[in-house]
Amino acid sequence: MVAPIVNTGIQTAKYCNVAGMGVLIFDYFLTLESEIRWTWNTRWNTTRILFVISRYMAFVAAGMTSYAAIATRANENCSRFSQASNAIHIISIVASEGLLIIRTYAFWQQKKKLLAVLLVLAAICIACAVSITQVTTLLFKIPPQATALLKQVAAVPFNTAFS
Repeated sequence: MVAPIVNTGIQTAKYCNVAGMGVLIFDYFLTLESEIRWTWNTRWNTTRILFVISRYMAFVAAGMTSYAAIATRANENCSRFSQASNAIHIISIVASEGLLIIRTYAFWQQKKKLLAVLLVLAAICIACAVSITQVTTLLFKIPPQATALLKQVAAVPFNTAFS
C-alpha cells in the first residue's frame, strides 16, 4: 500500500527537524576551538552573556523542536510544552539580535542615532514575533471535541484502520 502524500510530508518535516539538530551540532564542533580561544577566558559582560544565551539556548530549542517532531502525543495536552518551546526560541532569537546590534554599533563607531534606530527596529521585530506566535497558537488550538476524536483514532490499530 502506498502512503498518502500527507503522511509523507509530515515524515519529511520530521526528518528535516532532526537534520537541523545535526547541522547545529556539527557547526558547534567546527567553531568550538574559536569559542574557547575568544570567549572562555574573557570577563563576563553583556556581550558574553548574549553570546552564551544565543549559542546554547539554540540546542535546547532545537532539542525541543526535534522532540515535538518525533514524539507522538495523541493522549496529551502539549500546549505548555509548545509555549515553553516558543519562549525558548524567542529568547534565543532576541539574544542573537542583541549580538548583531552590538556588533553593528561597534562597527559604526558607536553612533547613538544608529543605536536608537537599531533598538527600535529590534523592538518592532520582537513584538511582531511574539504577536505572530500568539496568533498562530490561538488559530491552531485544537478544540476539546477534536481531542476526543484524536484519542479514539489513536486507539485504533494501524493495520485495521485502512483495511
